[in-house]
Amino acid sequence: MLSRNMVDLMVKNKANGRHNDSCCDKFIKCMSLVPCPTLLAWILLLLGIGCLTGGLLIGTRDTRTLLDDQDLLWFMEYTVIGVSSGMFIVGCLFLLAAHLSSEPTSRRVFNSFRKNKCAQGMNIFALVVCYFLAVCWVLATTIFATPLVLIINMLIQDSDSVDLGIYGFKGGVKTGTYLNTFKEESKDLLICWGIVFCSSFLIVNSL
Repeated sequence: MLSRNMVDLMVKNKANGRHNDSCCDKFIKCMSLVPCPTLLAWILLLLGIGCLTGGLLIGTRDTRTLLDDQDLLWFMEYTVIGVSSGMFIVGCLFLLAAHLSSEPTSRRVFNSFRKNKCAQGMNIFALVVCYFLAVCWVLATTIFATPLVLIINMLIQDSDSVDLGIYGFKGGVKTGTYLNTFKEESKDLLICWGIVFCSSFLIVNSL
């Protein structure tokens, strides 16, 4: 049996709120402060950016090799690096804004009328930027679908010759053995651009 002094000490500590939390209690308390839906969207955003970056770099390189045009899409590497870095920073800012806006964090951060007005302005600005980015990524998704349509159209038709000049590329007319090799390499290229399209769609959903 516990002595009377120990019982009094436990009651006193409980009344003063000084009981020792276990690691599980601290973890649950910490997770309650995290906006789980936004955290999941942030993880999906990072996953989409990673797959998009890899798919675009590999797809652009293989497309240049297939079409034998090293100047094709010369700006793609710089664009991918800039867009990926920018989206990572913006995604982290969205996660921070969601964390500050969720309960019970918002009660401690925005606990006055002036701070509450600042919070409303921050949320409105974040929503407007997120909506604008979502529209831009929808347009980018339609652009990334263009190579898929061209390759699938070429493979479905299965003609005896392919004139790359119709699509605005160099290389002339592909026939015979060159055409078979061109189609086999196009199938591998189809996978890369398919990953790019799916990654862009994933980014749109995360936004």
